[in-house]
Amino acid sequence: MKREAIFDEEGTYQYSFKVAWSEKNDRTVTFILSSPMNTGTQQSEEELKKCMQLAQRWGFGSLEIVYLFSYQAEDEKLLAKLSKQEAVGIGTNQYLTQAVNRAHLVIVAWGDKGEIHNRQEDICTSGKTPMYCFGMTDNGCPIAVEDASEGFELQRWSFSDSEKATKEVYSYIEEVNNQFSEPTFTEIKSFAQEEDPAAVIEEIIDIFR
Repeated sequence: MKREAIFDEEGTYQYSFKVAWSEKNDRTVTFILSSPMNTGTQQSEEELKKCMQLAQRWGFGSLEIVYLFSYQAEDEKLLAKLSKQEAVGIGTNQYLTQAVNRAHLVIVAWGDKGEIHNRQEDICTSGKTPMYCFGMTDNGCPIAVEDASEGFELQRWSFSDSEKATKEVYSYIEEVNNQFSEPTFTEIKSFAQEEDPAAVIEEIIDIFR
């Protein structure tokens, strides 16, 4: 299993976190969250567990987490007190764009923190990789990953008001079945039998403690 976290030189900003658990399966899912997980907190562990569980359930071999705001704050309320440039981080948009472009699936899940500095308005949905969410909050933001209900259905997401008005609910698993051949799923099933997903998740969480 490979893992990689990317920071700026001073360690103030965390731009990306990657985990790969299969050498045979190169399909990756990108999660866009609000800000870097705070080391050792219950919320950070819940976010990581949820992302790992979903990625493995959907048959991916790796995941990448990027952020609206890359500033590492112990309290996310601090992000609103910083300038937008300070909260976002100079390299954030570059890493976010790269992660979206190389992903097979993109999940936006930053919750109402997307309203801070109107940041979610900056996220472009015109790329080749469609973006999905777990549903919308009352404030019109994509539901945070830790708040996603058990029986959720992924929805296509766009900040465009015109697209929101005609948004359809999609079953991503059905799309996967149409796009990828059976040998891919055979490899995924073989890997799942070799390694306990729960053990993998616990090993990843240890690096945040």
